[in-house]
Amino acid sequence: MKNSLLICLIIACVLYPFKNTQASDKRRSYPQDILTETFQYNDQSKRSIELSELYQGCPARDCIPAIDKPRFKSIDQTSLFNDDDLMFVVSYQGLTKVYPRKIMQVHEIVNDRFNDKPVAMTYCPLCGSVVVFKPFIDGKRVEFGVSGLLHNSDLVMYDRLSNTLWGQVTGRAIVGPHTGKRLSTLSSSVGTFKEVKSIYPNALVLEPPKAESNQYQKFHYEKYTQSDKLMFPVTAADARLANKKLVYGIEIDQKFIAIEEEYLKKRSPYVESVGKRTLSVTYKNGQAIAVDKKTGETLKTLRLYWFAWYAFHPDTELRH
Repeated sequence: MKNSLLICLIIACVLYPFKNTQASDKRRSYPQDILTETFQYNDQSKRSIELSELYQGCPARDCIPAIDKPRFKSIDQTSLFNDDDLMFVVSYQGLTKVYPRKIMQVHEIVNDRFNDKPVAMTYCPLCGSVVVFKPFIDGKRVEFGVSGLLHNSDLVMYDRLSNTLWGQVTGRAIVGPHTGKRLSTLSSSVGTFKEVKSIYPNALVLEPPKAESNQYQKFHYEKYTQSDKLMFPVTAADARLANKKLVYGIEIDQKFIAIEEEYLKKRSPYVESVGKRTLSVTYKNGQAIAVDKKTGETLKTLRLYWFAWYAFHPDTELRH
């Protein structure tokens, strides 16, 4: 019961911040300062960003509880979800697992395994970003938790081995011992429950933790997604698209390109020359697949809100 009340409080604080709280004071709007008191970081700490760019989104570290012992059920046996519920899909090591958005919004991180391979499944509801990490730092397996901090409105994770803070969108360590390092990622796709059942009939679906299923009845961020307003400041903004328009971000030879999802769906496969490369992006089964047509190399894509991609990549090009 305490967990349920705490999570409801967190969601309320994120969606409806205190009216009289100035943006510059949001990190200090709680009794405990997570950054300086819990993690004990200050301006002398190893870091790649200004600490003033970090904002506190909830009362304490782990106030949004990661799932460490996930339970799954066959997709044809689960009865908790509606056909139009959004699902995030990961296929790896011969398994396909489905992570419902209604569960991910409450926990944001799932420390999971695909057979014998560890995986960290992450979702930031404020950025609309799903990133699947291989949770290894210098060859050591780590688990991640929710720090309670945000950078450019993005989930800031921490690894439980070193307490380093990591940005979810970039996968980079931003404060702490491992600053500058970057995590490897896996691909994911998105679709409704009805679509996913049809495409992946043998998939496994994440179940809610026991005694907490009342938190997963609806998507709590619906009003947020329909508004152009942001809950936390960002370091850069661009008005070419509405803030919450979905794009696919691509990095190719240190160049950044964002392709609006609606634009890509209409023009798939989208092809353009990037330097000496020929980039081809195809939309299929809720996923943007980007390849270099000359070499056959598959490039990473990231689906997220436009404002979030631009905040981290202000020199990006946009196709829309």
